Amino acid sequence: MLVANACGIAVFSMIIVNLIREQEMQAERDAILQAKERMESELRVARDIQMSMIPKVFKGNPPRDEYELYATLRPAKEVGGDLYDFFMIDDDHLFFTVGDVSDKGVPAALFMAMTKMLLKGLAAPGLDPADLLAKVNAGLIEENENLMFVTLMCGVIDLRTGKMLLTNAGHNPPLIARADGSVEWLKLPAGMVLGVDPDAHYTTAEASLAPGEMIVAYTDGVTEAMNPEHKVFSDSRLHDLVQDNSSNSAEDMVVRINDAVTGFADNAPQSDDITALAIRYTGTKTARAAA
Repeated sequence: MLVANACGIAVFSMIIVNLIREQEMQAERDAILQAKERMESELRVARDIQMSMIPKVFKGNPPRDEYELYATLRPAKEVGGDLYDFFMIDDDHLFFTVGDVSDKGVPAALFMAMTKMLLKGLAAPGLDPADLLAKVNAGLIEENENLMFVTLMCGVIDLRTGKMLLTNAGHNPPLIARADGSVEWLKLPAGMVLGVDPDAHYTTAEASLAPGEMIVAYTDGVTEAMNPEHKVFSDSRLHDLVQDNSSNSAEDMVVRINDAVTGFADNAPQSDDITALAIRYTGTKTARAAA
């Protein structure tokens, strides 16, 4: 009888211990689930904040008729490190930029935001784009505890003439769709990425757009997008796509680039942020009449 009672107590004790363990494990699972939901909610808020920093009104304020512009940014994660921006420096000069931070996720998003704020805060009438990048580089280095960097190209278009001043910090070269239907890579000085070398030197190059011509800038999320067979979209495929659509609007150009990349990827996971920006210079009334 004593042995039976002892066995019963032991079994009962084991049941109680298992119940307690199950309750503890369920509590841990609930805590993990709540933490995950809270993190996802915070990331959604962070994404909304980040995307609100990206301009989505492309007509200018007030609207301008010397150019048409369109751009998109598709983060690979909830938040990303790509950026684009554009704004008038003065009545006659349009500033534009496209960049790509070295990492992904929240740290990259913060670095992207810092880069964007420095660009907008330091850009000023008459400032050479190379000098602007030197200033932005210095500002990023001061706050770069995570040793991140950003590739970036930027330019200023004189809307009276189509003349462009451009500089580059290790970024992909843009494409220009010419009025005759040809497309060329715009060769820019390579330049050191931003946020690494305090002594980095940047060079400004000159180019021009005739009325009707377009410049297309992008990040490597476009050309390096992979399909299920691990083949990349490639520079050549982008070049041909721009050439095939060289007479289209800036918006249509960017939409077609995104559609082509999505179709090429064929449901393969997006491994990098994807950004594209196109500007068609339409020129002043005098320039359009001359063309």
